[in-house]
Amino acid sequence: MAAFEQLARALRLLREHRGLTQRELADAIESPLKQINAYENGRQRPRIETLERILAAVGADAMVLADTMAGLARAEAGEAEAPGAAAEGASAAAATPPPAVELSPELRELAPRLPQIEALANEVLLDLLSEAVERQARWLSDDLRAGRPAVELPRRERDDG
Repeated sequence: MAAFEQLARALRLLREHRGLTQRELADAIESPLKQINAYENGRQRPRIETLERILAAVGADAMVLADTMAGLARAEAGEAEAPGAAAEGASAAAATPPPAVELSPELRELAPRLPQIEALANEVLLDLLSEAVERQARWLSDDLRAGRPAVELPRRERDDG
C-alpha cells in the first residue's frame, strides 16, 4: 500500500477511534464534508494546515499518526495486529518506551520490515515538508509583491583563503 493510501486509512481509523462521523469532523475543522471523504478515500491529500486541524480534532498528533500508519503497514504485511488495533494502540505505543535490553519476538520479527516502514514514513514527511516549503515561498512572494520587507537571510562570510 502506498503512503498516500495509508495516510487516508490512518485518518479514517483515528476519526473512527475518536467516535466522530465524517460530518462531525468536517464541522469541527470547518471543512466541507466532501473534502473529509476525499481525504479518507485517498482521492486527495490534505494540506499540512488541514492535517494539523484534523489531528487536533481527533485528539492525536503526528507521532500517533505515524504509529497508526506503521500499524497499518504491519497489518498489511501479515502481522498479528489488526488495522482497528492500530488506532487503539497508537497513543499507547507513543507513550511506551522501547525495550531496554532484549527485543521482544514481535520486534525481532518486525526488524526486517523497518526499512519499508521508514521509507513509507519518509515519503509522507517529504510530502508534508515540501508543501510547507511551498507555502513559505508563496508567503514570501506575496510579501514582496505587496511591498512588505522580506526577511533578510544572514550572509555567509566568504573564505578567500
